[in-house]
Amino acid sequence: MPERTGDLWTKVATQEGKKAFYTQGSEYMAKTTEFSEPGIEQTFKTISAIEVRGLVTTEEAETLRSSLANRVRPEIVAGKYVYSTTLIGALYGEQRQGLNAERYFTIKKRVVEAQSTKPFPPTFYVADVEAMADIASEESPHGKIHNDFTATLPTLRLTPSQASTGSVARNFGPEAEKSLAKRRGKIHLQISPEDPLLQTDLSEALGKKLPLAQFVDSSPGAIPVVVKKLRHEERVQPERTETVTVAQHNVNFVAAALLMPRNASYLYDKRTGGITLEYAYEIKAGPSKAELVRGTLNRSYSTCANSRIVNVFGGVSSADFIANDNMRADCSGTPVEVSEVRKEVEALLLEAIAKQPALFDMQ
Repeated sequence: MPERTGDLWTKVATQEGKKAFYTQGSEYMAKTTEFSEPGIEQTFKTISAIEVRGLVTTEEAETLRSSLANRVRPEIVAGKYVYSTTLIGALYGEQRQGLNAERYFTIKKRVVEAQSTKPFPPTFYVADVEAMADIASEESPHGKIHNDFTATLPTLRLTPSQASTGSVARNFGPEAEKSLAKRRGKIHLQISPEDPLLQTDLSEALGKKLPLAQFVDSSPGAIPVVVKKLRHEERVQPERTETVTVAQHNVNFVAAALLMPRNASYLYDKRTGGITLEYAYEIKAGPSKAELVRGTLNRSYSTCANSRIVNVFGGVSSADFIANDNMRADCSGTPVEVSEVRKEVEALLLEAIAKQPALFDMQ
């Protein structure tokens, strides 16, 4: 990991001859300045500290500040990091207005392109919208960027939390709430044939996936979401037990030598089982075309019990170690419950419902 810029400068500052310090420090900064806000702040403070100590002239310090500002400008414009307005003001002074405009429209382009991303939102979306709000809030209500953000806000897919916390809520609260209000909607979820348990599970899970949705039994204007069960067949494989015998020469060498009598055998009971679930469901939300969700889930397991050592005379003692890699593979599983496999199907149905065009804006 490269040294932090400020750390290197502190080392160089102890050397004789400030020219050597200035040259090495500025060259290093040009190559390796950290782009995180703490890294930039440390470098900026170091420049001021060495100027005060007389290690560089005022002109040289200004050159270093300009070099730092030029070095980080592409990162600030790209919006890859979130920088405070205080730091940007310290770096660019009166020039920050031009920088802010460039930064704002760069971030806006990325935000607009992400609007149709599935699943939504992508990881950077919320932070980018907050950064746009920060920049817009610096301007007067009639400024170009402020007006653009106010006009863009109704088209953005804000998360519910952004209407109550953060820069958007703090500076554009009423506009944010209006934007969310347009995306709120009612959903009437129907399972055919009736399945109260599936109805409850899907409603709870969809409530988290679609935070702007209100689930109702029936209501004018509600979007009907119909989940039709076409096939759901569960087959449980009866658990089988077989005894596996491992000859001493196939047991882990150290364990065989230290823990087993000569020519003894290692035995364990291997239990296997599984569940197969075939499913087919039809999903339809509002006027959208019905989507078929179908497939087969095979979930098998293998566990072990009753590990023991049997000597050549028939004596038996328990074994508390794994015989070899084959046994490790045989014994690594856990029994599978039908309820777990059903949950997997519910998760597939949930994803299919959430991505329906009629419900997309409620995410």
